[in-house]
Amino acid sequence: MPRRRCVDQLGHGVLVGYTPQGRLDKSFGLDGIYYQGPVGLYGHCIDSQNRIIIAYNDGSNNIAVARITADGSHLDTIFNGTGCIDTEHMISGVAGNENFQIALDQNAHIVVAAAVNNQVDVQVSRYHNDGTFDTTIIISSTMLGGIFQFMITKLLIDTQGNITIIGYDQGALDAIIVIHVLSDLSGLDSLANFQSTPGYFKYATTSDFMQRATDALICSDGRICIVGNRT
Repeated sequence: MPRRRCVDQLGHGVLVGYTPQGRLDKSFGLDGIYYQGPVGLYGHCIDSQNRIIIAYNDGSNNIAVARITADGSHLDTIFNGTGCIDTEHMISGVAGNENFQIALDQNAHIVVAAAVNNQVDVQVSRYHNDGTFDTTIIISSTMLGGIFQFMITKLLIDTQGNITIIGYDQGALDAIIVIHVLSDLSGLDSLANFQSTPGYFKYATTSDFMQRATDALICSDGRICIVGNRT
């Protein structure tokens, strides 16, 4: 299969650089902007060298991952030799442009989580910091007690590399769902919520409201705090 070819400064996705003083940084990209992706950019993170890793739907419902130099001038071709991951290792079968998340783990590996297969399953893929593929796992709906339409809103990775995916099920009164994945991506972390539903939990505040998780973070003591709304 041919390798993915990314093109600098081409697409509808925009990445804008600002100075610490809040002004448009004209030295970044083209007069402050870097363009990439056919339908927009919907996820990014920054490594220890200030290189920017972006994630986007490639227009064929695959999640492309690319790395841009710190100054936004061009794709970093050190990354997998092309600036982006190979097509054969992209997560495929995503719905829309926003139902995925990207993050870096404690070893600077790139982790992408996405809702796939009509948004009933979850796939997590990891890539080395040079852009080459590492491993992947598909967490089926049945492993999570059944999901109708999962929306991913946050991907968290702790200092040991353990992965937590937060979202909600649009097909089940927007029940909040938290999924715990082992650091080696071998399966769900059965020690999490082990007394009830090992590896995950679902939470609905009340049957009279729909609730959605919109963001989350890991507290210094290891707790996971989730914010959202109910309507």
